[in-house]
Amino acid sequence: MVPAEKQKLAKLFSGVFTIGSATLLSRILGFVRDAIVAMLFGAGIYSDAFFMAFRIPNLLRKFFSDGVLSLSFIPEFTKCHTIEGKEKAFDMARSFFCIISFAGVLLVLCGIVYTPGLVSTIAPGFVTHAQKYDLTVALTRIMMPYVGAIFLMAVCMGILNACGHFAAPAVAPIVFNVVIIFFALVLSPLFDMPAVALAWGVTLGGVFQLLLQLPFIYGKGFRFLKRCHIMNPGAVKAAGTMLPAMVGGAGYQINVLVVTFMASRLGDGSISYLYYADRLVQFPLALFTVSVSTVIFPRLASSVAINRQEDATELFSRGLQAVFFITLPAMAGLMVLGKPIVALLFFQGEFEMTAVVETGSVLFFLSTGLWAFSGTRLFGAFFYAFSDIKTPFVAGFCSIWVNVVLGWGLMKSMGHTGLALSLSVSAVVNLVILLWKANVYFTVSVWQKMLLSGAKALVFSGIMYGVVGWASSLLCPALDAGKPALCMGVLLSIMIGVLVYGGLFFVGGRQEYRRMQKWVKGSKKNVAI
Repeated sequence: MVPAEKQKLAKLFSGVFTIGSATLLSRILGFVRDAIVAMLFGAGIYSDAFFMAFRIPNLLRKFFSDGVLSLSFIPEFTKCHTIEGKEKAFDMARSFFCIISFAGVLLVLCGIVYTPGLVSTIAPGFVTHAQKYDLTVALTRIMMPYVGAIFLMAVCMGILNACGHFAAPAVAPIVFNVVIIFFALVLSPLFDMPAVALAWGVTLGGVFQLLLQLPFIYGKGFRFLKRCHIMNPGAVKAAGTMLPAMVGGAGYQINVLVVTFMASRLGDGSISYLYYADRLVQFPLALFTVSVSTVIFPRLASSVAINRQEDATELFSRGLQAVFFITLPAMAGLMVLGKPIVALLFFQGEFEMTAVVETGSVLFFLSTGLWAFSGTRLFGAFFYAFSDIKTPFVAGFCSIWVNVVLGWGLMKSMGHTGLALSLSVSAVVNLVILLWKANVYFTVSVWQKMLLSGAKALVFSGIMYGVVGWASSLLCPALDAGKPALCMGVLLSIMIGVLVYGGLFFVGGRQEYRRMQKWVKGSKKNVAI
């Protein structure tokens, strides 16, 4: 490999390392936050109301902060930056900022005014439960301003990522979790209804996330108050692609909202079981898949803008192999250690053993789709880099309908575990369609590399699953055992799994092992961006 290519690869994975490190800390704090919420509310009326109310702004955060806005904005911004220069790109960004600001204010006001109808629509099962319904409406109204802050933060994140800065947007969720934890532990006892304190923590956490971005975006030379053409063609085009991108880029989040809608018709705690299981699945998904996707997407768009499509496909292939190298064993680990992990993290206070068992069952079925969730995220970014909006839209639309039909049927026979299985199956449908349509972009050799690496990771993960299952049966005590004993059993089982999987890849996947080793070394040497 020539020095220039090594330098590019090192910068790429230093970005992944930076985002991954910040995401790891954020997720740890997120689990601390959820553990505190579980301790305070358990899995019942108050937790269901909070998570349902939080689902609405959190869904919009996923749309605009993690997915849709970046997918719509970055290709146009990168294209403008490459062809017309930095100042023209910033003019386009200012125009886009104005459009998004107007849309955000309008959405927040409509959300506050029409909250009762919104809650009745997405949680029809709450209507007959007056206390739960009224609390959900109140919490939703408090958290709606968070949506406006997220809209503006997402634009800042898109500009920073397109300019090659990933640290500040990656650190922002840490600030968000710290604020909520502070409100939960310190301020919630001062409220008659502790869930209200958490709702205010969500809103103020979003404001602090936004404020964190401003010094860095200013340092890149962007000025908010300079004049610009509000209806900039690039900004208008990016804004116009957001709606189809919403379906294609955030199909999983829409499906989560759909199953939450269905779960509101089930017994108390069902929404909470789904929420906690989703949080655990999101850990490896955010730590590895989102990190890689966030870093490679601007580079994919840049390669396409200068007509170097081969570089784009090669970069994507490397990223996909790296993600499957991690997510497939993570999937196996969550499936076999799901209930002990849930007990270790959440079994305390009001979160009783019944909630542990039910959440663990949901986690098992939801984990089976982790590889598909990861693949869908990466392939979606790949298509958007090529300005192909239609393919992810069609794939996402099909997966949503599969989830609606299958979820409704499985809910009747399997309850909330059926809804988790429906999420996984719908993600597989989404990925299969994307794989089929991606055939025109990849050569046979690239397909062979990706499939071979994926097959190896799957086989090695299967072997690891069996070994960890056997080890956990010997090492992990009963779920209601003390935390120290359970923690030791889970950690030892995880260490055995890592050793088995790493050993198998060292022996049977030397090429992939060496590539990962080079990426990690490059990341450590170039950790500052």
